[in-house]
Amino acid sequence: MASALPLYDVDAIWVDEDSLKQRNLTSADINAGTIINHTRVQALLTSSKSILSF
Repeated sequence: MASALPLYDVDAIWVDEDSLKQRNLTSADINAGTIINHTRVQALLTSSKSILSF
C-alpha cells in the first residue's frame, strides 16, 4: 500500500510516538513512516497547508 503513495504526491508519513505507546506498538510493528514526538507533531500541524488524517 505504501508503495502507491507517490502516485498521490504523498512524500512523507509520520507516526506519533505517543500513539504507538498507547497501543503497545513499537517501530518494529509498523512498516512505514517516521516516528516523531508530540512537539514535532504540533509543529507539523501548525506549519502544514493541507492535513489529511485517517
